[in-house]
Amino acid sequence: YLEDAEIVLVLMGSVAGATRMVVEEMRAEGIKVGLLKVRCYRPFPAQALAEALSGAKVIGVIDRSSSFGGQGGPLFLDTCTALFQRGVSPAVVNYICGLGGRDVVPQQIKAVFQELLEVRQGKPVEKLMRFVDGPPPYDKS
Repeated sequence: YLEDAEIVLVLMGSVAGATRMVVEEMRAEGIKVGLLKVRCYRPFPAQALAEALSGAKVIGVIDRSSSFGGQGGPLFLDTCTALFQRGVSPAVVNYICGLGGRDVVPQQIKAVFQELLEVRQGKPVEKLMRFVDGPPPYDKS
């Protein structure tokens, strides 16, 4: 899902299913989005990741946890390092979601892509790390 993609979400694990659905919908509408699923985290595939993302204009990284220091999630930090060390410099934004085992639903992924579309159109990135609100862990009715 990276061919000609200008906006790419980098992620791991179960978030890929919902993201794949959204990517397919958006690509059918002619929007150049894509996803890159990291299958093996250690050793981190820095060279392969940087090469795969070299054509992207905007990258969103979805993490299901935050790292010590509050500078972003672990996948975000490693992705930024891999890109920087290889001279690849798209805009990169971190999204923290699914905390506490909450589901990540297609509506959340669509909202992430909408923000990234705005960044692609020139909106400045004011906060590198953003928390995505999830569905409530219980039924409110």
